[in-house]
Amino acid sequence: MKTTPLKLDKFIEFFSEIGPKYASNISPSSTNYQTYMPTCKKATSLYFCPNDSKEIINTINSLKPKTICGHDNFNSLLLNQIKFVISLPLSITINKSMETGVFLSKLKIVKVIPIYKSKDNHRRFYLAYPKYMKNSP
Repeated sequence: MKTTPLKLDKFIEFFSEIGPKYASNISPSSTNYQTYMPTCKKATSLYFCPNDSKEIINTINSLKPKTICGHDNFNSLLLNQIKFVISLPLSITINKSMETGVFLSKLKIVKVIPIYKSKDNHRRFYLAYPKYMKNSP
């Protein structure tokens, strides 16, 4: 099934308007939002462990060797050739972004891929983040 610009526009329009549409129908509540959340005795915040250049190199090593480029015009073959040069600066950049909450615009790019349950049902979708943005176990 080929996606036409009109279908894509309708998809974007639907998902950009659905939040405000339903939010306007919700009446204000005097109940604190924390009442609905399960209590967690240990966690007081969200914390990501800083990465290092070794983790970046391992992530690049896990990429399948392909010549197809992403939005940044880098492919996995090129990344594999320059991994020792870029691993430390990339690690510092990612750690600084996590520490400050400021992310480069180029790191916010995401590709939306529809997943079809059946021929006529395409409500579900998958957000495919760049490989280097995924958290490694």
